[in-house]
Amino acid sequence: MRRGLALAFCLFVPALAVAPPAGAAAAELLIGYVALKKDPRYTVKRRFARYLTEALGSPYVGAKVAIEESKFVGSAVGVEFKLERRRAKSEGRLVKSALKLVDDGAEYILVDAPAALVDEVARATKDMDVVLFNITARDDVLRQAQCGSHLLHVIPSHAMTTDALVQYLISKKWREALVLTGPRPEDEQLTAAFERSAKRFGVEIVERVGAENVFVHPDSYNMNIEEVAMASGIADAREHLGYVHASEANRGVPGRGTLDWAGLCQGLADAEFEGPVVLESFVHLDPDIAAGLA
Repeated sequence: MRRGLALAFCLFVPALAVAPPAGAAAAELLIGYVALKKDPRYTVKRRFARYLTEALGSPYVGAKVAIEESKFVGSAVGVEFKLERRRAKSEGRLVKSALKLVDDGAEYILVDAPAALVDEVARATKDMDVVLFNITARDDVLRQAQCGSHLLHVIPSHAMTTDALVQYLISKKWREALVLTGPRPEDEQLTAAFERSAKRFGVEIVERVGAENVFVHPDSYNMNIEEVAMASGIADAREHLGYVHASEANRGVPGRGTLDWAGLCQGLADAEFEGPVVLESFVHLDPDIAAGLA
């Protein structure tokens, strides 16, 4: 994301190039950047193995890199590029921040916000002499019903992403796909985009009905890396569970790592799972475990 934003901006800058008169003072070109102070997209904590990590960071760093890398071009054409960031505490204040940047002379504004807020900024500035860049919202609606003549997009949309994914599946001769949709509204958007791409390029979406040999195969080792909670991760897939691998977080002896075994068992109980559960351990089997399994 950061490198892409820097590249896009650096490619855009040369279009402004006009050789200045000798000895002329550099003209300032103000570029705005608006974002929420506490954007939930960047504050969600995720767990990877035994380490807490954050979501993909803000692309503001990429914008700063672009400004630095454009100084040479700017000095040649007599333009000083200035990046000014405004971080708002609320959605309403973000729109006001964008309008204030226009009043201050910004001709270009990078909008780092969810799709609904990008649309609000676009509507508020539609009659103004400013170009907006959507740099983080992938929602297809911004390129459809909410398309604006002064709104350009740096980040690929869901449709563009799923088109690429489906074409990759076809290149591997994988013509059937199982789609599992998460509980969030954005999951529904991504699923809808994938369905359109699949229909467009001829990939069949195989549903559970009529494909009894297709099921969800949870592996507690991988769930420990990717799931928010072990119990809810199992219970959410209750209708599709078919086979379970139970493994410690370090693939070692159960109980001697960090895996939430109580959560795993609770999830299986909540899902009323009665299928096979296989212990997966990549070490010499402990005599006590061997005796218990005998």
